[in-house]
Amino acid sequence: MTSLLQVLPTYDPAFGGPVSAALGVSASYEGVEDVTLTTVACGPAGTGWSRHDTVSCRAYAPPVARHVLSVSPGLVAWLVRRLRRFDLVHVHYNRGLVMIWVPLLAWLAGVPYVLQTHGMCRPWRGPLALVDRLFTRPAIRRAHAVLVLGEAERDQILGIVPRANTVVVHNAVRAPEARPDAAPEPGAGPRLLFCARLHPRKGLARFLDVVERLAPEHPGLEGHVVGPDEGALAAARERVAAAGLPVTFHGGLDRDGVDRAMAGSDVLLHPAPREPFGMSMIEAFAADLPVVAAASSELAGVFAAEGAALLPADDDVEAWVAAVRRVVTDPGTAADLRAGGRAVLERNFSRASLTRTLAGVVHAV
Repeated sequence: MTSLLQVLPTYDPAFGGPVSAALGVSASYEGVEDVTLTTVACGPAGTGWSRHDTVSCRAYAPPVARHVLSVSPGLVAWLVRRLRRFDLVHVHYNRGLVMIWVPLLAWLAGVPYVLQTHGMCRPWRGPLALVDRLFTRPAIRRAHAVLVLGEAERDQILGIVPRANTVVVHNAVRAPEARPDAAPEPGAGPRLLFCARLHPRKGLARFLDVVERLAPEHPGLEGHVVGPDEGALAAARERVAAAGLPVTFHGGLDRDGVDRAMAGSDVLLHPAPREPFGMSMIEAFAADLPVVAAASSELAGVFAAEGAALLPADDDVEAWVAAVRRVVTDPGTAADLRAGGRAVLERNFSRASLTRTLAGVVHAV
């Protein structure tokens, strides 16, 4: 029996894709024979974690950049005392102050570890390059395996450590359920959803462009923004107030809240350029929700192969407006995108596929 420890920075679903991915990894490990799983992270373990042996540690968070600058002496102390009890450590890695020590502690304890990087290890430049030299590169070099999102991230990791043992691991979500056919409420307009961290690189401004252009065409149109603020909220609120846009900001929601938001929407917009994965797009497919995504997304080729998303050029506002207009006015386009999303999930992002990949990694230790 392999005793496996999973470490992630936080259970807070507001952290976005990495937490959703970790939850999927946990569920997939249930299908791996002869594995017992313990998960440790900061904050309370919320919805979805009740099936697993979980440990919660306290983190001390600053008012800004809390996912990077938070510290958790309690997590470090817990690992120092207990790491040697485990046969393998699965590290959901980022370069925040909570997680950066974990590979080093596992190596010092003589416990093999796998590193899942979630597209978050693009090399830093300037003074922060010292962090990569002291922590990131050694963490990658010593890992039993480095779990990457796709070929683009594999090339990125191999550019940092050419001999890294990289394994492509597609994040997985539950199987999709068909959306019930329901007549729209009288006077209701299309509901557009943005679901991502409110960081400037995530493309919230483009979402607001589309709302502003389509609202006059569709009385009753609603824009809904879901995600914790990481620097883009103030400007977005100011623009919404100045232009009188029909946009509601919901903040970060838990898993059930995100599910409800997707179930109540007509299309998900994911305008983030060069998005390494975009877990909310995969979750939208599982919610049978049509997706419009940036053409530069690293998964754009996967989506295009199955007709799972419309992919306007990143900086072409007219193309974004036209794409979203197609989804909300043409039921055939929406139906085709839903079918494509289901096909993408079955082929690339199923729990069964992830279980097979993880089993191969664990049994190779």
